[in-house]
Amino acid sequence: MYRLIAWFAKNDVAANILMGVIVISGLYVLKTQIPVDMFPEFETNSVQVRSVLRGASPQEVEEGLTIRIEEAIQDINGIERITSTSSESSSSVRIEVEDGYDVREMLEEVKIRVDAISNFPVEAERPLITTPQRRWDAIGIIIYGDYDQLTLRRYAEDIRDEVANLPDITQVAVENVLPFEISIEIPEYSLRKYGLSLEQVANALRRNAVDLSAGNLKTDGGEIFIRSRGQAYRAD
Repeated sequence: MYRLIAWFAKNDVAANILMGVIVISGLYVLKTQIPVDMFPEFETNSVQVRSVLRGASPQEVEEGLTIRIEEAIQDINGIERITSTSSESSSSVRIEVEDGYDVREMLEEVKIRVDAISNFPVEAERPLITTPQRRWDAIGIIIYGDYDQLTLRRYAEDIRDEVANLPDITQVAVENVLPFEISIEIPEYSLRKYGLSLEQVANALRRNAVDLSAGNLKTDGGEIFIRSRGQAYRAD
């Protein structure tokens, strides 16, 4: 080691050339071999199965989608825990993967098992199976002004669509907006004319503006849920 150091001390040109080679090699590896991302995505050690059965109640979703998915995947090796949520029209099943198992392999195995389910309701949409990813926001745009909520929301949606069409933009979302509501205003003289109270009108709306289940039919292709749709989504 001493002789090597002494040789480089006497041959400064060779030492400078060696240093230059090391620096250039490091820059080359940095540019071509080491991935650099200002906002990296992080994959979690889980797989998620989302499925939709429009117009179905949470109980119908549980029986028609969630339970059947859980039964199909419960014996796969490498599953640490299965959690599920059944809500109106949609089902979400989360599979947590044990340490030491490849999440990608688990994803493929879950896809095979779910695709093999043949007794989903006929109206059910094809399940979406993914590995959840954590994304970092790059920029936020605040929309404000002396306008009503609906107008501001439409402006925000227009901006979202324009930004989404820009190159290198992968995802744009509108957040912190109020859900749509339908407001019903009844003049007092109309209530007196028909002998009604606001409470009676509200109760009538609750009884009629709902989606009601009428059971299901079993066919060779699966189950068909019968449901009357009375829920109002627009004012007209």
